[in-house]
Amino acid sequence: MIPIRLLTIYLLATLATSAQGSIAESEQLQAAVSKGHRLGSEENGVEAVRALLDRGANINAKDGAGWSALMMASLEGLPRVVEVLLSRGADPNAQSVKGETALIIAAGCFIVRTRADLVRERGFGQDMRERQLNAPRAMVAALISHGANANAATEEGRTALMNAVMHGWIDVVNALLRAGVSINAKDKQERTAIDYVKATDLDLLHVLEAAGSLKRSGRSGRTVCDVQAALNDLGLRSGHPDCLWGASTADALRKFQQQRGLSISGELDPRSLEALKVR
Repeated sequence: MIPIRLLTIYLLATLATSAQGSIAESEQLQAAVSKGHRLGSEENGVEAVRALLDRGANINAKDGAGWSALMMASLEGLPRVVEVLLSRGADPNAQSVKGETALIIAAGCFIVRTRADLVRERGFGQDMRERQLNAPRAMVAALISHGANANAATEEGRTALMNAVMHGWIDVVNALLRAGVSINAKDKQERTAIDYVKATDLDLLHVLEAAGSLKRSGRSGRTVCDVQAALNDLGLRSGHPDCLWGASTADALRKFQQQRGLSISGELDPRSLEALKVR
């Protein structure tokens, strides 16, 4: 009989090895997905993913952050890759460590706007630009048709609807509403989707109001987006707002704070927000 202590050590070692194997598989699949990253190269990602799956790769393997290949394809804005993964059995409701799902990620896909801007420079036609800008809607439609939970939320309470609203994807918002999403679900700060609407996006505001949204809470869900836009207008940052706080945004904010004689913290303190005219 194997001593319990040795058996425990063996089981823990086996689990650790299995987890390491899953992470490695996930990283390989995500690298395959990313072969479709460059404008016009999505089929490279499709072929690379298919090749790995044909060799027996675990389609639902996750990396250390709990991300799967399907989540990465949704982030990259690659609907053909998303469709291949779903058709081969990818779990549309798998969640990352932070609670993200492929649908939540796809609904807030921002990279396609950057690729759409490159269409003319790279010699592609208008159809490529339209394909890029339609990618979030196409991914969301595919995920919903394969059973993705439209009301899933991250650990912060962020839903797919909130992400779609924040990034101004009105077609995605309409698709989620047709799928029965809860329009008045609240995040951890008691904000609903309407709190994520850009102030000038009246069409989207009307869509939410017509669907039965509560009134705005007065607590904006898009502070980072608006800060990035304000820094862009001042020439301190470039690129479409991704609404994600990171080092580049913090650096741009420090430059702004220095110019205005504010405390150079790189943080969104009240005085800096006021100076940027962001609520």
